[in-house]
Amino acid sequence: MDADAFARVKAAFLDIRDLPRAEQGPAIDAAFDDPLLRTELRELLGHDDDDAAFMRPPDPDAAPQPIPDDPPPPLVGQTLDGRFVVETAVAEGGFGWVFRGRDTRTGAPVAIKLFKPIDDPALRTEVEAAFDREGRVLESLAPRSVNIVEYREVGTWTDPDGARRSFIIMEWLDGVTLAEYVNAHYGEGALPLATVYEILTPIAEALAIAHRSGVAHRDIKPSNILAATPPDGGEPVLKLVDFGAAKRAADRARGFQSTGGQVGMITFDYSAPEQVNKAYGSSGPWSDVFSLAVLCVEMCAGRHPWRHLDLLAAMDLATNRQTRPTPRAMGVTFDDAAVDDAVERVFRKALAVDRDQRPQDAEAFWSALDEALRGQRSEDLPTTIKAPVPRGVSILGYVWLAGLLAVVGGLVWWLIG
Repeated sequence: MDADAFARVKAAFLDIRDLPRAEQGPAIDAAFDDPLLRTELRELLGHDDDDAAFMRPPDPDAAPQPIPDDPPPPLVGQTLDGRFVVETAVAEGGFGWVFRGRDTRTGAPVAIKLFKPIDDPALRTEVEAAFDREGRVLESLAPRSVNIVEYREVGTWTDPDGARRSFIIMEWLDGVTLAEYVNAHYGEGALPLATVYEILTPIAEALAIAHRSGVAHRDIKPSNILAATPPDGGEPVLKLVDFGAAKRAADRARGFQSTGGQVGMITFDYSAPEQVNKAYGSSGPWSDVFSLAVLCVEMCAGRHPWRHLDLLAAMDLATNRQTRPTPRAMGVTFDDAAVDDAVERVFRKALAVDRDQRPQDAEAFWSALDEALRGQRSEDLPTTIKAPVPRGVSILGYVWLAGLLAVVGGLVWWLIG
């Protein structure tokens, strides 16, 4: 968008944002004849509703989204790929439906995401091919890391109306979100930088493995990191879930293709500049580096760098090259002392507006942070990013809080997010 178009979108956003949801659609249509500007406005309004920030107090009345009155697609009772029996519908989200099923070979429960159909034949072929290609890569990642959700199968299912729907099958996780896990184990509020480093090391390692395989997550946020209880009990394991392929396919099926170059289901709070404005280039592993750095700073500071701001003001701050949300800028200290220059430099690079100035993958970022932290503190930090971590070997050194029950609510939050 040029400056004039952005000014028009901004003015329309401010006029429409407080309207009831039912009135926003007609107001958007009335605001612009240009479909690209309408899409951009819908993107802004969608981001304005985002509720994924880590430090937001939990809503005691919140509950998993119930199944609506409209019946789900008639998938229950069918067998996918000759192996996965669909048992029950769990929830509906913007992308489609979530079902619980069972792997007939192992008896293990599985989660099945069924996406909405794509009407345009050319787009459907493109999305299905990309979805299948990335899904196969994701299947290969899980055996290399205990901290990546297991993808079992991807494919298409034809509903009774003849519409083709993409699906993805993955392991069923019983657990809680990262925010719930951290609040239960460490309490609410700001955490020491060294503690944040230790908590997020398994996720950084998982990202490093994905990046080495040519896969970027593109939607790093607290609700896409689960503390899952293993089927046989024991310590919870942090799991990185919901890689971006599913969300991109879902949004394109819903007709969202922003002039900013990214789709509407990506969470702005943790998005890199290039994910909300194509003028900053394409997204990739460097985008995950930015998101992970934002999450680190948020956990250390006890607040999100721009969550409290108006959306447009937040976007301005997120792309201001002179003002970056580094630990020093957010008032973070290290054992009551100022964060030293080396640590600050690592975050300033990771949070750079220009993607080429950032570490280009999670391995480079986390290794640089490891080295900088070792220079600031005398005790040893965990060794990171040295080799893939084989599935079945836990790299979490935390003590499980006795009596904390694993709940399915965290899974449903992830699946319908």
